[in-house]
Amino acid sequence: MPGKQVHLLCSSGGVRCYSYIGAYKALLKAGYVISGISASSMGSVIGMLFCLGLSPEEVEEKVLANPIKKYLRKRVWNKYLAFFRYPYAIYHHPDYESLLKDFVGDNPELANLPIPYSTLALDLNRQQLLSINKDTHPRWKVAELLIIATAIPPAFAPVAVENMLLVDGGIASESPGWVAAAESNGAPVVVLKNSAGLSDNIHKSFPKFITSMIQSAAAGTDAFSLQQMPASIIVEINCGEQQAEDFNISNERIKSLILAGERDMERMLALCHNDLNRFIRIENIAPSNKNAYGLDMARERNIALLQKFNRQTTGRHQVFISYSHKDEEWFNKLQLMLAPVEAFHGIKVWDDKEIIPGTYWHDAIKNALSQTRLAICLVSPNFISSNFITTNELNYFMKEAENQNVRIFPVSVSRIDNEKNPFSAIQFVNDPESPLDEMSSDEQHSVLSNMINQLIEVMRQ
Repeated sequence: MPGKQVHLLCSSGGVRCYSYIGAYKALLKAGYVISGISASSMGSVIGMLFCLGLSPEEVEEKVLANPIKKYLRKRVWNKYLAFFRYPYAIYHHPDYESLLKDFVGDNPELANLPIPYSTLALDLNRQQLLSINKDTHPRWKVAELLIIATAIPPAFAPVAVENMLLVDGGIASESPGWVAAAESNGAPVVVLKNSAGLSDNIHKSFPKFITSMIQSAAAGTDAFSLQQMPASIIVEINCGEQQAEDFNISNERIKSLILAGERDMERMLALCHNDLNRFIRIENIAPSNKNAYGLDMARERNIALLQKFNRQTTGRHQVFISYSHKDEEWFNKLQLMLAPVEAFHGIKVWDDKEIIPGTYWHDAIKNALSQTRLAICLVSPNFISSNFITTNELNYFMKEAENQNVRIFPVSVSRIDNEKNPFSAIQFVNDPESPLDEMSSDEQHSVLSNMINQLIEVMRQ
């Protein structure tokens, strides 16, 4: 079914990329066909398993029986002296030939994959980005390609090939959208990204922290590039507190990540009523040359990078939805309209459905509150009467709003008594005398659309 085809972009993220197995599973269940896959870093390993023709169920079964740790090889002679002697690497490259033998029994050429695959490499010799696909390098073997795709100094050495010195392109672009755009052949691009809690960034070793800073700068540029891609939607998978480099991860935790990926993809599909084209745009300013070298670092992209960097380094960079579970119908309507904001504007929207099993929910909410720049409150009698909302969310937002740390957008969902209105000093999105449940569908849509436009302006500041 051509109308159901999508191109998958698997971003980097270490072991958190296991979550992509669940996302892939949800897409296939919904009737989508994967026309091609682009990937970087660890996303390349998971994406390649799909390209080799394995079903998500087969990939899950095999990674549980053969975790990635099995293929990591011992340190080069001394992990400290390794920094000062070429190839400046701590570990030998993973044994991808053994991995392929265990998973599919073969090490095919790029041109012979059942699903087309593309990735990005950085040539240190020419200081250029190289797009790798079945047209540019048809005879390259999968194992050799995976070594390049995960060659991240100082952990793994650069790879010398054809007068080039190649490392993982994820260093410069963790979500190479322009590669996916060139390879998608018009199919919508589903961008799989993963996120983790604050502790994953705080508790890094110094080398990993430096690498993380470099990749964060690349991620900022990626965020803007992805917003400009044609026919694209970003699905960000909440991986809790899972550290990307924890290759000692248990099978139970792998299963949890897979479930998280399946859940978040199903959630996105539900929001768009299983029609991803609801979130698709027409404009196309992405590169069309499959063999393109380099990235467009135009002034607008630098501005977008600085804006995103500012949002993420101030600590308050997301939107928080505060609502009563008894008003879930209104929450779902709002989520459907907010989904493109996340996909196209890089604005993080948080709600309590992001709390995954096994997480201390109170800590998760507290952490989300501390990162909130704008709070949307779905105001109703259910909302006002909720002791939990008042104690844990509303009191916090009112205090932070007084200190000008948080903007509050109260949305009148249904009528409340004026004397019980905690937002009497704050401008409502809509008149409390004209709540959403007394409006027509078109009127509701107009109110929420105007609010979202204002939200985007606030979050861009």
